[in-house]
Amino acid sequence: MTAMQLTTAGPSGAPTPLLMGGAGVGPGPAPPSSCLLFFEGDQILDEDTREELGDALLSPQAHLDAMVAKAGPGAWVGVVGPSRVTPEGFSAYENLLPRLTATGEPIGYDARGYKAGTHLASLLSTASSACSSSGSSITAPGHPPPQLLLLGLPLTLVGFSKAGTVLNQVLIEMAAHEAHAAGGGAAGGAPPAAQPRPSPTASSAPERAPSDAARVLDSVTQVHYLDAGLNGAGVHMTDARHAESLGARSIRIPLTVAFHGTPRQWNDRRRPWIAAEKDRSVAVLRAAAAAAAGIEEGGGSGSRLTVTERVYFEGPGQRPSLRQHFEVIGAAELQLGVRAQL
Repeated sequence: MTAMQLTTAGPSGAPTPLLMGGAGVGPGPAPPSSCLLFFEGDQILDEDTREELGDALLSPQAHLDAMVAKAGPGAWVGVVGPSRVTPEGFSAYENLLPRLTATGEPIGYDARGYKAGTHLASLLSTASSACSSSGSSITAPGHPPPQLLLLGLPLTLVGFSKAGTVLNQVLIEMAAHEAHAAGGGAAGGAPPAAQPRPSPTASSAPERAPSDAARVLDSVTQVHYLDAGLNGAGVHMTDARHAESLGARSIRIPLTVAFHGTPRQWNDRRRPWIAAEKDRSVAVLRAAAAAAAGIEEGGGSGSRLTVTERVYFEGPGQRPSLRQHFEVIGAAELQLGVRAQL
């Protein structure tokens, strides 16, 4: 499989690395019809652990191969790395999240500025230009490379482990964008009560998303949490106000939010907040889907917000392990065969 690497400049001053493959990368019969972005978790730097687990579980190339296989022949796939990795291996997504601790954990979430949507638009634009310049199928020979071709295609987001925090930020920005479009401010980025690290209070009416960020946020059709976890609370979106806006959005744009987990995370007695937050997130999203469906009852098509959860590796003899945590990347059933048409 042809793969390409590039970096995209970001507001933190450090670039975001991207490894891409699939449709549109290298020679191919047709341009991509969809996009998938996979976000890496913390990095394993200990040589003994790396040797034990192997590159087949740890390397970005292996993750790219797994996602390309899941996404199908018509999908462009990108594996996104953090802009900073600490000497201990902690990933910090400084170009996508508003404020972080020294070890890369979020200090609350805030939609103001649409930081994630804006940077993802820049990343997709850079990827489009790079693929075009390489002579890929994204552009026809003899024609100038198109700009922002990947923007607007149905977009699936997959966040592994700590990168679930990136998905939270994107969902909150999607909610704020929807609230602004509806003329309200209920989802304007104020911190949910259940989140332990309060973000600055956002204005009651969220600002309009920049046009490219809006295109990214409106293109998201699937969000998959892969064994999300943090060493502190805040790994899942638990605010019912944001969920309500996502429910309203689903009336016009279908959305699937899926939670994939293993006993290593969901049964971790030392970090009970992981399962508690996941359960809360599932509950508020399902309530929002039901509420949106009720609004449209007897009239329109109703809510198209689908929320699923599944645990892997919980059979007899399966013990929680770091290997199990990484194996879920390959084992997760993302059900990407049917995509919404935007």
